[in-house]
Amino acid sequence: MNDQLTERIEEYLQLETNYAIILNGEYGIGKTYYIKKELFPRIKELQVSNSKKEEFYIPIIISLFEVNSIEEIQNQIFIELYPILKK
Repeated sequence: MNDQLTERIEEYLQLETNYAIILNGEYGIGKTYYIKKELFPRIKELQVSNSKKEEFYIPIIISLFEVNSIEEIQNQIFIELYPILKK
């Protein structure tokens, strides 16, 4: 993956939107490595735009493998967010 992709994702995060980003590509090209080792460290340094206090993004990963409904997606998001929200 490259810096241009990371920069475009950073720009996207500064927009007011509630959409998701899907990173798609062939198996084994390094998507998960890129997300965990390159993208997430940079996203964690970004301040949330239009926030009244100093807040930074907390990225999470969910898998859509064998997901059959929106409720299953919501459950996966909640499971990933619960430890963060608990703090």
